[in-house]
Amino acid sequence: IRDERDRTLLIQDITDILQSYNWLGRSMVNRTPTPAEAATILAIGERLSARLLAGHFQNRAVQATVLNASELIITDAQTPGAQPDITATQGRIAARLLPRLDEGYLVIVGGGIGGTLEGKTTRLTDNANLSSALLAVAAQSDGLWLWSDQDGIMTADPALVTNARTLPALSAADMDELTHYGVNVPSAQTLAPVLDAKIPVFIRNIYNPSQSGTYVQGASRTSSMRALIVKDRLRMIRLTGQNLDPLRGVAALKRQSTRALVAVENADEVYYFVSAAETNSSRLTLEDAYRANQAVCSVTEGQVGVITVIGADALTSTAFTRQLESTLSDHEIPLMRIVRTLGAHDPQRYGLSIVVSTDDLKSAVNAIHDLILSQIP
Repeated sequence: IRDERDRTLLIQDITDILQSYNWLGRSMVNRTPTPAEAATILAIGERLSARLLAGHFQNRAVQATVLNASELIITDAQTPGAQPDITATQGRIAARLLPRLDEGYLVIVGGGIGGTLEGKTTRLTDNANLSSALLAVAAQSDGLWLWSDQDGIMTADPALVTNARTLPALSAADMDELTHYGVNVPSAQTLAPVLDAKIPVFIRNIYNPSQSGTYVQGASRTSSMRALIVKDRLRMIRLTGQNLDPLRGVAALKRQSTRALVAVENADEVYYFVSAAETNSSRLTLEDAYRANQAVCSVTEGQVGVITVIGADALTSTAFTRQLESTLSDHEIPLMRIVRTLGAHDPQRYGLSIVVSTDDLKSAVNAIHDLILSQIP
């Protein structure tokens, strides 16, 4: 920031933000913060970033300003995960944000922050993505761009697969599948306000802004969507018993904040893939969850990698499974198992996961990626 007056104002604003943070810290030396105080502390980083970014734009002769998200996005007082009041939010945005846009300002709003009608700061579920959707709808935007560090949603992790491609389009249901398997993308519920308003949504690369990215559709699943999700350094826990409901184990693990990839062989055989560090606690949790089924629980030796084919509905035939086995055999990659993994919402919808040793994971994902690309029309 070159201009002396702008520098003075910026330093004063940053000082004020940090003083509010320090004041809160001193007031909580001997007590737990209230939900509103905790949300205010978590919002400090967003406020600092927004103010610094506005200063940068102003230094570049761009007319920019910051508006406090807690005064724009009105929510209930629930914590964590406050729910927005759409009507109140639209009213605030119409009164405070739209006039600034009409005046030609570039308006910067911190993500993930909301506020109650009484002025208490809150934090939103799914943070910045939900903020973006609410702002886009209330401002009747021409489009919503969600920036990432990749060229949209890729067919595989570019760090593992050098010829990974950008998926040109995905449905909201596809996004839910990716979220279910641990990919950091917004869910269909988060994007629902903007998709219902027929506002185009794109996931694009902030480092490559000319790239078109991935277009998110509001319709049903994209039939041509194919992507590989890779999980490494897992342990496989096998349960055998009678009439094992896989969702019971999922719920039990969720209560201890453990995420698991679940595969179903049949009603009497279920597999849970968990991180190696959580193996022992997960085994005990699952044994307890299925005690009434007299289930036998065993843990495989060594760590495994799991490659899940997302959008594989048309590829889960026996013929495709044989192609997978043949491809890995041709590359001399030992295959441990091919399993059906549970999808996001429909218990009857399965994905396809290939289990290999951690040492063989990179070679396997590249071979399978080449096979998947050859299947796309």
